[in-house]
Amino acid sequence: MFGLDILYLLSRGAFELAIRILFKIKIEGTENLPEAPYIVASNHTSLLDPPLVGIACKGNTVHFMVKQELYDIPVIGYWTRNVACIAVRRGDNSIKGLRETVRRIKAGNVIGIFPEGTRSVDGSFQEAKTGT
Repeated sequence: MFGLDILYLLSRGAFELAIRILFKIKIEGTENLPEAPYIVASNHTSLLDPPLVGIACKGNTVHFMVKQELYDIPVIGYWTRNVACIAVRRGDNSIKGLRETVRRIKAGNVIGIFPEGTRSVDGSFQEAKTGT
């Protein structure tokens, strides 16, 4: 279930092609990424952040922690369930999402998190949430 599955690979390839056509990007430092498992933490100032993190971590499927609400949106919900995302319920004291994250790390996967907890509305950096 959590290997480099076809939907993840196709999505990452499509995002990379579109981003490279539309924007002039240069990804540096990927030689510093450790062998999986590891956690990649990024600021979240744009909708492009998850695809850019996925592109930068090209050798691995990144299991992003995402808000549970995304699962309720028809097309996006199907996609998030099928590209190894981990649902996290905001404001919930449940540790279900955290347990799933730990399970996936122990299985040797790469985890993607956005410590700010949400995307910035104005592009400025925000304070990281406690518990990150």
